[in-house]
Formats: sequence, C-alpha cells, structure tokens
Amino acid sequence: MRSAKSPPSSEMEYHKPTLEKYIWQTMQYSPTTLETPSMFLTQTRRFYSRAEFVIEAALERKMSARQASIELNKIVDIIEQQTLPQLKFSTLNLQQELKQNDIIIGSLKETDNAN
Repeated sequence: MRSAKSPPSSEMEYHKPTLEKYIWQTMQYSPTTLETPSMFLTQTRRFYSRAEFVIEAALERKMSARQASIELNKIVDIIEQQTLPQLKFSTLNLQQELKQNDIIIGSLKETDNAN
C-alpha cells in the first residue's frame, strides 16, 4: 500500500501540471520580442525552466510530490507577486510616456472587464 504522500508515478504523470506556453512560444517569431525589457524575459525563462525541472524531478522520484508542490508554489508566487506587477507597472509607464508624446494606445485589459 502506498501512502498519499507518494502517489504512483502513473497518477503523478496523469495529474502533472501543464504549462501553457502559447505566448512564450509565439514570442520566438515576433520582431518585437527583444524590445521587451530583458528582466521580464529572464524572469519568464527562469519560471518555465524551474517549473519543468521540478515537475520532472517529481516524476522521476528525485523529489517528493509534496516538495515539488512547495517548490511550484514558490515560483508561482514570484511570478504573481513580483514579475506580473512589475510588468504592469512598466507597461503603464510606457503607456504614459507615449500619451505625453500624443501617441494613444488601447488600455490594458483587466480580468474583471475582459470581453
């Protein structure tokens, strides 16, 4: 009998988190990718790299499922609490700078008013 702390590999494989990378992969073909401040590209790359490492380590039993969950929560917290707010602030600053030069762009969509 296996304990709940160590589920079977097949169950872990079936329930492993998936990382949606559409925007990240699309950026490879965008001429404006390198115009994105390098700090955000680096933080995004680190997030995906670390998340894949943790998931694979758990699947290969090099890390417990519990520890993998803790590690994934840590990196998600960094993205949600640091990277995304910094990116929004950077975008708002750019938007303000453009507005001061009479260049108007659409507003940022928020989750509560997205169509």
